[in-house]
Parts: sequence; structure tokens; C-alpha cells
Amino acid sequence: MSQHHHHEHGDSCGHDHHEHDENCHHHHEPPQEQQTGEAEKAVGKALTFIFTSMRFFMLVLLFFVIRSGYFTVESGQQVITFKFKEIMMHDGEGFIKDEGSVHLILPKPFGEVLKFSSAHTPQLVSSSSFWPSGVGQALGASAQAGDSTADLMMGNDGYVLTADQYLYHIKGHLTYRVVNPVRYYKSFYSTKLDAEEGDKRARQVLTNIIDRTLAFQSSKWSVDQAHYTRQNEFMQVCLDAIRKEVSALNLGIECDRFDIKPEDRKPIAQLSGSFTGVSRSITDANKRVSKAQEEKAKIISQARQDAYASEKDAEVFKSRLISSLKNRSEKFSAFLSVYDKKNPEKSILPLYMTSLSHALQNVENKFIISGSDDPNNQIRIKLSPFANEDKKGGK
Repeated sequence: MSQHHHHEHGDSCGHDHHEHDENCHHHHEPPQEQQTGEAEKAVGKALTFIFTSMRFFMLVLLFFVIRSGYFTVESGQQVITFKFKEIMMHDGEGFIKDEGSVHLILPKPFGEVLKFSSAHTPQLVSSSSFWPSGVGQALGASAQAGDSTADLMMGNDGYVLTADQYLYHIKGHLTYRVVNPVRYYKSFYSTKLDAEEGDKRARQVLTNIIDRTLAFQSSKWSVDQAHYTRQNEFMQVCLDAIRKEVSALNLGIECDRFDIKPEDRKPIAQLSGSFTGVSRSITDANKRVSKAQEEKAKIISQARQDAYASEKDAEVFKSRLISSLKNRSEKFSAFLSVYDKKNPEKSILPLYMTSLSHALQNVENKFIISGSDDPNNQIRIKLSPFANEDKKGGK
């Protein structure tokens, strides 16, 4: 009985405990749902923040991508643009030369911009291949002292050989412009689009062309003509040869001028004294020639002035003579109009009286003389006897 009762009690307790657990379970269920909702809200907020941040980041990234796609052609520049490593065309040309213009390009690495100096910007490249390697070779007091006795360093010092077998030091300077960036790019640039490296290759090529030209042209000219008497002509011949070779290579370059400055030409040190003496003599001779030319110009100028003055005097004399002859001609014509051939004395007498009147006006003392030719037997009657006394009284 007691066992059965205990079992029932146990069953009852177990039953009660089960119901208590169910009641407990139902009692704690609302807090768990609340926690899950709060977690979901937190996750939603986090995701919202992440997505908002990503959108903001994407907008900023898009702005910079678009901004990097715009570029302006600055003053003194011309530009080549690339799209997928291919040169883009602009108005039928592969480059942009409108300074200040704004253009759109794909961002890197899909698009690239390569800048060059404008076609109006001069650039300079120089060659010193034919110049001495040491500063001790420079002309100065040693040249005044005479020729150097030092050995000529054939492997170190550069020089050209002239047509008259002289060794001479020179430096050449070429002024050029990039007029076709596409040809310039294809000639000197690699796929890396390194502007510094490309310009370096261009200078190397131009330096080689200068060296070949100087060596060849110097071998055709005497040292006196090339560097003393016809320097400008020699430089022009070198420029024409350089232009021809650059044009044949189609480098996109225009050569403007070629210069060899006075300080960039000199003989080798072993002949510097001799050349200095010759140069001094040439300078003195040129001064004398210049002075003689000045004197010649002065003499010619004075002769022209004298000739001009003589010509003016001749014109005045001519004018006066013509006027005098014209007056005489008019008087003679007037006389002929009244001349009576049948009675010439009648026509000549008025003319005689008029001439006599004019002559007497210029005579101070007038006399009437008898017809005798013997002065001792002549009778002279003075007309206006008081003429002299009147003049004295007037004085």
C-alpha cells in the first residue's frame, strides 16, 4: 500500500514537476524573443551602416575616378592620349595641341596621358665630343706664352680634322622643337611611357647626328674658312645637313638653328700659341681694313655732297642764264616787230637812245667832247658839274 502510494505520489510529483517545467518554459519564453529581436535590430543597424559607408565610399571613389579622367592641356604643352595602350585620335591627329583645352580620358591603367613641350618651345642639345677632356687644355695665359709642349692625348681629347689637315676643338649646339609628338613618341619612347627616358634617347640620337655632321663638314672646310672667315656659312651648312638627316629619319623634330659659339672653338693646345699669333694679326688687319673703309665712306660721302652742291649751283646758273636769254630774246622780238627794213635808222635810233640812257645812268661824270680825236685839242664840257659836290655835301 505504502509503495503504491509512494509510486502514485512520485507519479504525481513527476506529473507536477513536468507541469511546473512547462509552466516555467512558458514563463521564460517572452524574454528570449525580445533578445532575438534586439540582436536582429543591432545586426540590421550594423548592416545599414556598412552599406551606407560602402555607398559613400563608392561615391567618393567614383568622384575621384571621374575627376582623374579629366585633364587640361597646360600652356607650353602638347599631349598624346592612350586608351588601352592605343593612341587616341583628336580632330584627325594623334595629339592635342590646343593649350588650355579640357579633355576626358579613361582612368589608369585603361587610359594614359603623355605630355610634350609645345611646337613653339625651343629645346637645346649640345655635343662636346670634339672638346678636350681636361681643363688644362683651355686657352689662356698658356696660349699667350706659345704652343704647348704637352703630348696630345689621342684617346682622351676630342677634335675634328679639317680639310687642310689641322686638328681643332669645337662644340656644337642645336636648337630644335617637337612638332609631331606621335612621331617623336614612336621614335624614342618605350611602352613604359617614361618621358625622361624618351627625351634622353632623343638627345642621344641628335648628339650623334651633330657629331657626324661636324666630322664630315670639317673634313671639307679649311680651318680658316670654317672658324675664322666664314663661320656663319659653315654653321648654316651644318644646319642644312642636320635638317636633312632628321627629316629622313622622320623623328617629329624641327631644327631651327645650329651654333658654334666663339668660346666653343679653339685649336689644340700644341698649336694654341701659333693660332693666337695668327688671330692677332688677322684682327689687326681687319681693324686697318675697317678704318680704311670708314675713310673711304667719308670721302665718298663728301664727294657726293660736293657733287650735289655743284649740281645745285649749275641748276641756279642754268636758270639765270635761261632767264637772261629769254629776256633778251623778248626784247629782240619786240625790236623786230617795229623794225623798218626800208628805213633802218628810224628803228635803230630809239634803240640807240634807250641803250645810251641806260649806260649814262651808270656813269658818274658825263662830258661832251668835241669831234677831234686828239686829246690835246678836244673840248670837254662836263654835264652836271656840281654832282660830286652834292655827293660830298650829302656825306
